[in-house]
Amino acid sequence: MEKNGNSAVAVASATTTKNRYLSFAIGDEIFGIEIDVVKEIININTLGIVPVPHTPDYVKGIANLRGYIIPVICVRLRFLMEQKEYTDSTCIVVLEQKEGNIGLIVDGVNEVKHIDEAHIALPPSAKLNHINQFVKNLGKTEDAVMLLVDTQKLLYDEPHPI
Repeated sequence: MEKNGNSAVAVASATTTKNRYLSFAIGDEIFGIEIDVVKEIININTLGIVPVPHTPDYVKGIANLRGYIIPVICVRLRFLMEQKEYTDSTCIVVLEQKEGNIGLIVDGVNEVKHIDEAHIALPPSAKLNHINQFVKNLGKTEDAVMLLVDTQKLLYDEPHPI
């Protein structure tokens, strides 16, 4: 470990977030996002979303998060799933990106799970559905298989048909 205290903290922080994923639900599927890009989780009802004209349907709008304007996208619609009415479980997962923070509307968050490297595998090469283009890996936990999302593709790639 380096003498510089800040480097030690950065190393410890990187070690504690490695292979840790925030699990969230979209319908019956469980997805995971690397915890190191998650800034916070907010109840959908506490953040006013203002629609922006001429944007894709999955872009729900922008929101003022403590003085910062962030775009908010609906993961359900991004995955070409049917829009669902928001419930008490619906929340916004705010991701920290180089370009700025972005909010993801999800049906609900579950927990942070550690998945050993040995239990992470590439997804099948077959294009089973539209969601697969946003899945980077599969994470096997003790009770389920979690679809690990490639946030760069989810946020920035144009969707392509199967």
